[in-house]
Amino acid sequence: MPDTLTSENFTALIPAFKAYLGKRGRSAATIASYSSDVRLFLQFMHAEQLTSEDLSAATLHAYRDFLRHDHELQENSLRRKIIAIRQFFTCLTASAALAANPFEQSIIPERDDTLHYDLEGDKLTRLLATLSRRKGAHSLRNLAIIRLLAFEGLKASELTALQWRDFVASRRGGILRISGSRQRIIDLQPASTNSLRQWRHWAQQRHSSLSLGDRLIFAGFKGPEGALPLATLTRHGLKFILAQLALQAKVSSLSPALLRHHATRHMLQQGRSIEDSMAHLGLKRTGSIRQHLVQLQQ
Repeated sequence: MPDTLTSENFTALIPAFKAYLGKRGRSAATIASYSSDVRLFLQFMHAEQLTSEDLSAATLHAYRDFLRHDHELQENSLRRKIIAIRQFFTCLTASAALAANPFEQSIIPERDDTLHYDLEGDKLTRLLATLSRRKGAHSLRNLAIIRLLAFEGLKASELTALQWRDFVASRRGGILRISGSRQRIIDLQPASTNSLRQWRHWAQQRHSSLSLGDRLIFAGFKGPEGALPLATLTRHGLKFILAQLALQAKVSSLSPALLRHHATRHMLQQGRSIEDSMAHLGLKRTGSIRQHLVQLQQ
């Protein structure tokens, strides 16, 4: 390894960083997020023609300002990206790929626990109505996605990992098994069950000779007018879908986090207890739920 490292040298070390995180018990979703955050920083390094000799706490501050203004990221997203970069360079110094961590003395931004919720319910209602009226695979899929995010409160990583074997529907209703770090089984609302049934019917017609069991529930599309279905829906693909739906709904943005907030409020407005809502959402602490409850009571 050369004494002076470029962004290309650092990129070659990302697999070792993934292994480093895995040995420390980080989840697959966290490893993927941290790796993506590091790649974004290395792109910044490449664009600015920086090498390891140029890196210091001031570099990280400049990068934070770049993200804040050019990518319009919220403080908690910035905080996670800074932590990921520091972890990457800690890994490099631990493996002797780098003599010292240039960001060891940099300040991690404070976590912002302020409740940010600005989704207008009537616009979401109109979006659901529009998707319900339309025919075709895109609308069936998107309707099911919105219902699971905005009314059942699934996280992006939970939604994209769902397999058809995780969904069970009967006359009494539907249940969904959630995998990941917060494994649980949730009772679905009737509209969510119905949307998944309709989407499954389309999938069964397309794959009539195969069992759907271990297939992922949600697929992506590509090509002219999305003619070609893909085997998986990535988190980037989900972000793109929500961006398109936000334009349709005429809202500034739609994200899994924002829709999860909507699900929390919806549960509380239905009269569900804090404990029941926590179990449904897979939460260990009551923080955001209590914040929503206080707002609803004002």
